[in-house]
Amino acid sequence: MTRDFVLPEDVDAIADVALPRANQLLFGHHEAEQSFLTSFNAGRLAHAWLIGGEEGVGKATLAFRLARHVLAQSIAPERRRDVDQAIATLSHPDLVVIRRAIDQKRNVIRPQIRVEDVRKAMQRVVTTSTGDGWRVVIVDTVDDFNDYCGNALLKTIEEPPDRVLFFLLAHRPGKVQATIRSRCRRLTLAPLSDGAMQQAVTALLPSAASDVVAASIRYGHGSPGRALRLIAKNWLELVDDMDRLFDNLGAMSARDLAAFSDRLEGRAKDDAFRLFRETLSGFIATRAASLTRRTDGSERAARLAAVGQFADAQFASGTTFNLPRRHMIIAYLEELQRAL
Repeated sequence: MTRDFVLPEDVDAIADVALPRANQLLFGHHEAEQSFLTSFNAGRLAHAWLIGGEEGVGKATLAFRLARHVLAQSIAPERRRDVDQAIATLSHPDLVVIRRAIDQKRNVIRPQIRVEDVRKAMQRVVTTSTGDGWRVVIVDTVDDFNDYCGNALLKTIEEPPDRVLFFLLAHRPGKVQATIRSRCRRLTLAPLSDGAMQQAVTALLPSAASDVVAASIRYGHGSPGRALRLIAKNWLELVDDMDRLFDNLGAMSARDLAAFSDRLEGRAKDDAFRLFRETLSGFIATRAASLTRRTDGSERAARLAAVGQFADAQFASGTTFNLPRRHMIIAYLEELQRAL
């Protein structure tokens, strides 16, 4: 299964790679999976699970894998392939997926999940069921919620209907609304080891050359989704350029920064801008961790953390109000120059 089940909302689909909901393979997260299965088999199942981890690390793959297991419980073994197919096509009547939707008027993906989408989904969960089996809700991701979605979801999580299971995916689970976090059991997915990354990339994209796989692992930072996207977009050279930029930022002039930002400007390069944000976040995290191990590094580490918060705020407002990418990129880099 690769492109067979791609929908317009699948903006993160990677060419020749199975979508998470159609992917039968799991790499590096079997301990998290076993934690859920142990609770499920013991009949002590929490009704809401917050699955946290970096973007592309495997949260959606795990959630859909667990959904397949749960929704197949009341099905005869010979019909379980039908469950797999229905989940892959998002046509299973007992599966509700909440994610960013298409703006039908503009024919573009919305920047956030709207509160009306959450309310509609919760109404479906509360009022419909195809029988005595489970119903599963997957939120992909809580990071995409607008300011009102959390409260719309919270009421149902606080008073869940019988046999309804929630999987809430979050790139930054610490920023999820506290009242929601407190009602969820946590599963944290760590970045994959290089060995697990090798297995994942070669299994999911067997056509990739060995040197390309090696470079994708280097820049994937434990996220197979990121590594696969770098290969599919032919962006390994671009991310290498970004790494060199960050390492030599102190020597960069305003003209250098402007020239770099021009490469990522424009709506056609939204994915490149996203790559920049991910690479920037990775650089800040790595450099800050290095500084905290030094006796004199705590102040600089705090400055870097502040740059990360500044970038998050600017990215959120820029996405919402469609601000020019070029201005945001230069602002990020100038703030980072001052912090280093």
